[in-house]
Amino acid sequence: MGVKTEFFNGALTSTLAFFHLTKSNILTADLSTLDPTDQRVVGEQRSRGIELDISGQLSESISLIGSYAFTGTEVLEDPQQFDDGTGNIVTTEGNAGHRFANVPRHAGSLFAKYSFQEASLRGLSLGAGVFAASQRQGDLENSFQLPGYVRLDAFAAYEWKLGPPRITAQLNIENLSDKEYFESSNIGEGIPRFSVFPGAPLTVLGSIRLEY
Repeated sequence: MGVKTEFFNGALTSTLAFFHLTKSNILTADLSTLDPTDQRVVGEQRSRGIELDISGQLSESISLIGSYAFTGTEVLEDPQQFDDGTGNIVTTEGNAGHRFANVPRHAGSLFAKYSFQEASLRGLSLGAGVFAASQRQGDLENSFQLPGYVRLDAFAAYEWKLGPPRITAQLNIENLSDKEYFESSNIGEGIPRFSVFPGAPLTVLGSIRLEY
C-alpha cells in the first residue's frame, strides 16, 4: 500500500509505501551441526515497514534523488528439537523474537547532480551522494552485529553529440572517503561470524557510453 504525490508544480515527486510481509517454511543455514552445508526450515518470519522515495529537478541545473527505508523484522516461529542427552527430545523456541540477518532497521541515500548550463561547459555534470545503513544482525541467532556505516560516492560526466549519436564519458568514485565498513555476512553456508564481507575501498571506475 502506498501513496504518490508531487511538490512545487511537479518539480519533485515522492512515493511513500507501507509493507507487511509474512513468510513460512524458510530454508536457512543450520548452525547447530558441525556440517557447514546443513540447512533447516524456519517456521515463520515477518518484515514490515515504510519506504520513502523522492526525486526531481530543483532547478534547470540541479536534480536530486533520495530514499529512506525503515524495516522491522522478526522471527515469529522457529521450533527446534534436540536430544537432551538422555534420549528425550526437547523442543525450544529457537530464534523466535530475533531480527533477520543483514537487514538494517534504517537505510537511506541522497544523491544530487549539477548540470552546467554555460555554453563553455554545457554537457558537463557533477554529482555526489551519501548512502547510510544502521546496525545489522550478523546471523539469525543475533549472536553478533555488523556496525552501521555511511559511504560517500561521487561522479563526473561529459556528454557530447556527434550528429545523431550521443557519447557520454563518465568517471565514478565509490567510497570517496575510503571508509572501512562491513557490507554483509554470509548466511547461505558456513559460519556467518567467520564469513563477513568487507565493503570495497575507494574505487574509481570509468566508462564510455554510445547511444544512437
